[in-house]
Amino acid sequence: MFFRSRSKEAKEPGHEHGNAGQQARDSPEGVLLDQATGLHRSWYFEHRVREELLRCTRYGRAFTLVFWEPRLLPGETLADETIARIGAVIKEGVRQTDLATQLEPTRFAALLIESEDNTARTVAYRMKASLSSRVRGGPGSWRTGLAVFPEDGVDAATLFQVATRKLQEDVGVAA
Repeated sequence: MFFRSRSKEAKEPGHEHGNAGQQARDSPEGVLLDQATGLHRSWYFEHRVREELLRCTRYGRAFTLVFWEPRLLPGETLADETIARIGAVIKEGVRQTDLATQLEPTRFAALLIESEDNTARTVAYRMKASLSSRVRGGPGSWRTGLAVFPEDGVDAATLFQVATRKLQEDVGVAA
């Protein structure tokens, strides 16, 4: 995937620079990062969750899966500018070793590597407060849910289900 041959047009003289947008998508960062949010693409995020499951199982480590979702009225959607700002706030709020993505149009997630329950809760609720206060023109209230490996599950499907259930159970106000 990363080693695709260049297109015929790109090989021809005079086309060395090609389309800048296409080059961004074809670069490793463009393949792994969504241009609209700046977050990792969901397929890569899910791939890394599976890798982290294997690593943590082997070495007896923990990690946490965190979901955030705005409280929206039925039929309400997020504007592109709001989604971009949400991505920037989330990216700024997680460590470089962690991964974040937009799983669904209104659901965002992070894989907090080497983090257990208390640390993860702190990150999740700080992010929830940050999203509520820093995303101008966006929703003022957010829900969060998290699942910790291995306490909440030992496979990806279970962890995603637990994080989703806890997200739906989050009835607290903004932060």
